[in-house]
Amino acid sequence: MSHRRAVTAAMSLAGQIDRLERPADVLDALHRHVATIAEVSVFGAWRSSLRRDDLDSYIVGKNVFLHPTVPHTFIDDFFAMRREHGPSVTVRRAWQNRGPFTLTEAMREAKASGRDRWVFDLFAHYGIRDGFYCPHGMWIVLFWSKRILKLPVPTRAMLSFAAELAAFRLEDLMERNRKQFAGKREPALTGRELAVLYQVSVGERADEIARALQIAEATVRTFLKRAQKKLNARTPAHAVAEAMRGLLMQ
Repeated sequence: MSHRRAVTAAMSLAGQIDRLERPADVLDALHRHVATIAEVSVFGAWRSSLRRDDLDSYIVGKNVFLHPTVPHTFIDDFFAMRREHGPSVTVRRAWQNRGPFTLTEAMREAKASGRDRWVFDLFAHYGIRDGFYCPHGMWIVLFWSKRILKLPVPTRAMLSFAAELAAFRLEDLMERNRKQFAGKREPALTGRELAVLYQVSVGERADEIARALQIAEATVRTFLKRAQKKLNARTPAHAVAEAMRGLLMQ
């Protein structure tokens, strides 16, 4: 996929996700989008608990969302094996937020340590040959494939950005339903604001972003100003850095 087509597709996804009101619809939109990028499908997304070893804090439909193509028995099997064997290399790596990685890459690390074989056996049992983990703030978005994934850098970046859009929207939807939340919440970034920040992160100027996204240059600057205000950032570059840290996910 060319850079221009990728930008157009990302902008379209941002606009779609920003209007969706159910986590299932967010995952469906993400599922359709990634099918145009690589031979992957959406597995699901979950929000890490501050009590990472408290598996009871993970509840499907509350902070764990699976795509309908994933068998419901998977999550029960995963938690059962997790209780028996402890955290897998994929879980630890995602907690450390070391950036996106494939299941195959994690497997190499597991082989080196001689541990964590159970998670790979579990995925294989369900016909999953490889996966692509995308940690964003407190969220982890996972894609899966029946083939070994050899993702070039641009493809990894596009998948990761799409996952980030979904994670931001899921966080926003969760915030709305968190009745015990006290105090004023800073507004979340919209999909369009994220798309513009992404373009800034790859070095595009305002006029270039406007042409790529087919919007007015003044609109680009408006999105940047809104994002800076929401992130309490002094400059567009500062806003990019704050968004990358996932401060709105904490």
